[in-house]
Amino acid sequence: MSLPYEDGNKNRFWSAAVRSSLENNQNIAIENLLDFIDEDSAVSSAGSCFAQHIGNNLINRKFNFLLSKFSDDRLESFGLGNIYTTKQLRQWLEFCNRQRNWSEETHYKDEHDHFFDYLIPHRKPVSTLKELEDNRDKITTEFFKNLQKSDVFIFTCGLTETWQTLNEEILAIAPGTSFGLFDPQKHKFTNLSFGEILDDLKEIERLIYFINPEIKFIYTVSPVPLTATAESEHILIANNFSKALLRAAVGTHVKLSKNANYFPSYELITHNSVGDWRFEKNLRSVSDAGVEFVMRHGFNEHGKQKNLKSTKVTTESSQEIYCEEQKLETFNRVQSSNENDSNLFLIGDSHMGKIAEAMKRMNKPFHGGQIMNGSGFSDNKFSLNSDKIFEPAEDEKSKFIWEKTFHALQKHQGDAVVYTNIGFQTHRTISAMMKHFGTPFLSVQNISEYFSEYYTNTLTLLSELCNFGAVSLIEDPCISMFLDQNESPEGLNPKLLRMNFLIYCEYMKKISEVIECKYFSPYHIIFPIIFQEKGELSALLSKDVIHASDAYYQKLAFLISADQAT
Repeated sequence: MSLPYEDGNKNRFWSAAVRSSLENNQNIAIENLLDFIDEDSAVSSAGSCFAQHIGNNLINRKFNFLLSKFSDDRLESFGLGNIYTTKQLRQWLEFCNRQRNWSEETHYKDEHDHFFDYLIPHRKPVSTLKELEDNRDKITTEFFKNLQKSDVFIFTCGLTETWQTLNEEILAIAPGTSFGLFDPQKHKFTNLSFGEILDDLKEIERLIYFINPEIKFIYTVSPVPLTATAESEHILIANNFSKALLRAAVGTHVKLSKNANYFPSYELITHNSVGDWRFEKNLRSVSDAGVEFVMRHGFNEHGKQKNLKSTKVTTESSQEIYCEEQKLETFNRVQSSNENDSNLFLIGDSHMGKIAEAMKRMNKPFHGGQIMNGSGFSDNKFSLNSDKIFEPAEDEKSKFIWEKTFHALQKHQGDAVVYTNIGFQTHRTISAMMKHFGTPFLSVQNISEYFSEYYTNTLTLLSELCNFGAVSLIEDPCISMFLDQNESPEGLNPKLLRMNFLIYCEYMKKISEVIECKYFSPYHIIFPIIFQEKGELSALLSKDVIHASDAYYQKLAFLISADQAT
């Protein structure tokens, strides 16, 4: 069966390709400029103001960057100044290839008979029209020569909004801003469409190929927002609309072009960052503070904003963030891994996924890992199945992971060694039971009654696993012992959670006796060892309020390996 993402490429997964890199202060594994240029490449660049940063950094790194002699102190390859739009570059190339002439509306003559150029506004005014036209010709000649010399041309797309004459000649600035006068009989505003940008990019390459048929192209989109908008909508909306059009058109063009590549300047500046109050720790789920910020605007409420930087993860959905990511890791691993003969099976939620990661680092063969999220088991998102014990109903990824795992389990029926935490999920089940019984003090009888009413399928599932070999029920690490009040699920008292956790474990020990499986409480062993090694409690915990640290799961993986060997 062919499934999406089955090539196992980690760059397809947000947690591995973005969050993990940022948390470890590593570069995101994208194509970089060095994939397209080397120190011997002659490189030219044009575009919006961000393009000058590219030129400056190429020069500082001793690359062969072509500089214009008409740009004064500007670090650019052509004396045209900022080229904000695709249409502006296209028209200059048309002029360069003798396919366009400029009308008198493209310059301005003031009361002192000084001529200002709307096309090249950074140039000083001149005394005659001939001088202005000579400037254009000289710059165009250099433009042509530098393109001929270039092995690589980098174009930074900046804007879609532009001003033009009634002859549709694109002006570098709006008349009347730096000089001149705006005249609606001569000038008009336009906002380029997706189709226009795409057509411009195709024509830009065609025109440059006339000049240099061997040249390669690198496109990027400027992350710098609009200074102002001429649209009637708010600039925040106008800016994102403009950038979205550019990014979509450039991306589409690069896919169609044979000699074009994309460098993600825009994405590298605008991605969700570590510590970003708008997102949870997975840098993908919108935080409570982010939702509040949006809804405060949505309902026009001007109340005092919370301290966004200090917002903590407190909701159940937030607690499942790492679980979902862990399942993606398991899915990625399972679909890309080869079959092995190991009789070791890890079956459960994200805790088992963390153990699986540790096993993988040890090069220890095994099957399974995280089958579903903790909520998948605690919310009964599965049905019993006589052919394969149970059928996950959380999503297609869970179904795929379990199908592969169960296929291997069948081969080892009778001699499988299974470690599972199904039935724990205490970050959800304990608070649910406290609510159900209306008491902060759970008893073993309470938990037994709750399982009898809501979790009979869970008990059956655990019992069925025992038919395939030796099963060990692994107790989750007691994270509640380290929680503050505002970190606990729904603000529940951490002391009550700790006490109820111990009662819960008493019940699970009884279950393990009934179904004749081992009961394994490893955190009692591992936590003291890690603390002795590291000397601080923070070394025991992950960045969320569910999981222990990577060091915990690594030591647990060693314990499981040793236990299996005996």
